[in-house]
Amino acid sequence: MKDTNRIDHFVWAVRPENVAGYLAQLSDLFHTEFEEYDGKSGARILISWDTGFEFAVPNGEGPRGDDLRAYLDKNGEGLFAVVFRVPDIESASKRAAQLGWPVGDGVLGSEEADKGWTRVTRVREQFIGPFLNTMLLYGQIDYADGDEER
Repeated sequence: MKDTNRIDHFVWAVRPENVAGYLAQLSDLFHTEFEEYDGKSGARILISWDTGFEFAVPNGEGPRGDDLRAYLDKNGEGLFAVVFRVPDIESASKRAAQLGWPVGDGVLGSEEADKGWTRVTRVREQFIGPFLNTMLLYGQIDYADGDEER
């Protein structure tokens, strides 16, 4: 897997009533489109794989939505997470835990792209811990059509 061990994308936490305006701004400014996933965990995800920009929006009930609402209530809208792309999420997470990072329980995502993404064939992410008021995540992300270099 090329182009790993580097930042893959940024995640902003935003309120539902504001996301449409933010999407329009960045879509126009960077000539990009956002794909959407409305998960059962209470979070709506909108991502531009081309630019590496993601919006996470609380949407309904569920653990991810509850986490996002709590974050927004405490911090307001803004940078929520940085996803660092790695070739092997399990070994990277194990190493982070050995270094004392509070690695989250379980990997988000699956072996297959069950979210209907068009640009990626697999998305797996792991919470590593907070750093400078931002959550760090590892991401094992496989881009479709061999589009490994972004």
